[in-house]
Amino acid sequence: MHPGSMRDPAPLPEELRERAFSLESGRSLGLSRKRMLASGLDIPFRGVRAANDLNDVRARCEAYSSRMLPQHCFSHVTAALLWGVPLPRPLEARAAIDVSALHGRTRPRMRGVLGHELSGQQVHVVRRHGLPVTDPITTWLQLAAVLADAWLVAAGEHLVLDPIVRDPRDPRPHARLEEFAERIRSFDGRGAAKARRALSRMRLGVESPRETFLRLDLLAAGLPEPEVNGEIRDAQGRLIAIGDLVYRPQMVLVEYDGDHHRTDSRQYRRDIERQDLLVELGWRRIRVGRDFPRTGPRSAVERTRAALSRSSTRQFVPLRGRRKGTK
Repeated sequence: MHPGSMRDPAPLPEELRERAFSLESGRSLGLSRKRMLASGLDIPFRGVRAANDLNDVRARCEAYSSRMLPQHCFSHVTAALLWGVPLPRPLEARAAIDVSALHGRTRPRMRGVLGHELSGQQVHVVRRHGLPVTDPITTWLQLAAVLADAWLVAAGEHLVLDPIVRDPRDPRPHARLEEFAERIRSFDGRGAAKARRALSRMRLGVESPRETFLRLDLLAAGLPEPEVNGEIRDAQGRLIAIGDLVYRPQMVLVEYDGDHHRTDSRQYRRDIERQDLLVELGWRRIRVGRDFPRTGPRSAVERTRAALSRSSTRQFVPLRGRRKGTK
C-alpha cells in the first residue's frame, strides 16, 4: 500500500480524550469496533480503552470503574493507596489493582486485577475520589495480613493524622483512634493479633512513616517514649519549632531530615536559623537521615541514649504528644 493511502485513526470524541472508557460507552458515542482496536489506544483492562497512559493507581481505578459492577469495590493495597497510606515500595509500585466482590458475588477475574470476595459486618464501603472503596479501618484491617508490624503502625498513624498543613480538598483525619479500637474488638480475621499490637503503638500527630520507624526504634531499645510533634517555645511563648520527637524534660529533640532539607535552599537556611535558636535555648538536636546507620555508636538510638544520659534531669514522665487541635 502506498504510504500516502494510509490514514490516521479518526479522532476520538472530545469527552473520551482525557479519560478511559468502556467499549459500550465508545459504541454509544459512535465509535466503531475497528476504531477501538486501532493503535494509539491503551487496553488497561478487558473491555476498557484509554487514550493516555495510566501512570498511577487512581488513574487505573478510574479506568476500571468504567466497567465495574455495582457490587464491587476497590480494596486491600489499592484502597490503601487511594487513601494515601504509605506502603513498602514493592506494594506502591504494583500495577495490578485489588477489586472485591461484596455480599457473596463472584470476584472479578482478568488481567491486571486481583479479585477478592468480602462479606461480614466488618466490611464498610465509602466513596473516595468518586470511587467505591473500602473505608479506612476496613482497609487497615486488610493490610494487617500483608504488612510488617512497623509498616502497619505507620499506615494507621497516617489514617488518624490531623496534619499540620491541611488540604481543604481532603478533610482529615480519615478515621479516629476510638473508631479503630471499637472495630478491632470484634475483628478475628487474618492478622488480628498484629492489628491489636499495632493499635496499641499508634500515636496521634505523626507526619511521616520515617517518624514512625524512628520512634519505634527508640522504644524497642528501651528508651522513654517521646512527645510526638511537640511545640518548642521560648520564654516569651514564641514558637521556635515543632519537633518530630521531643524529650522535653531532658531538652532533647530527635528529628528525621528528608532530602528536601538538603536540596531546597530556603529550607536549608530556615534549618540553620532554627538550629541556632534551639541551641540558644539549651536544646540538643539529634538529626537522622536515610543514610544514617541503624546500629552502632552513630545510630539514632545510641546518639539519643547518650544525649538523654547527659541531661541533668533525672525524672522523666512520658508524654504522648498532642498538638493543639488533635483529639
